[in-house]
Amino acid sequence: MGRSQPNNGDDIGINGTLELFRQSVSCSFPPVSPISIPLLCLDVAQKTGLLAEVLQWKNEDICLENDEDLRKKVQVTAGGLLVSVLRFSEECEIDLGAAAVAKIDLNGRK
Repeated sequence: MGRSQPNNGDDIGINGTLELFRQSVSCSFPPVSPISIPLLCLDVAQKTGLLAEVLQWKNEDICLENDEDLRKKVQVTAGGLLVSVLRFSEECEIDLGAAAVAKIDLNGRK
């Protein structure tokens, strides 16, 4: 997982961050019809593939801090993936924060 940072009082938390992204995504793109949900799912898969392509020939101990070009590619590609996931979840009316907490809870019980 990513690095966690201490909450200094200014941190809005994951739910607040997701809400800000959701609002931004909702304003940036026109609404899609329900029939487009499969297309949004394919968009998520395509963006996941692009991220895998950026990293596919790197060894498992890559350090993005030492390779600024790679870090930028990963950052842009991961950002696109996040936007796609948010658009998909918005169209499906999924609360990603709640879904993530539920998944972590489920994994903890296994």
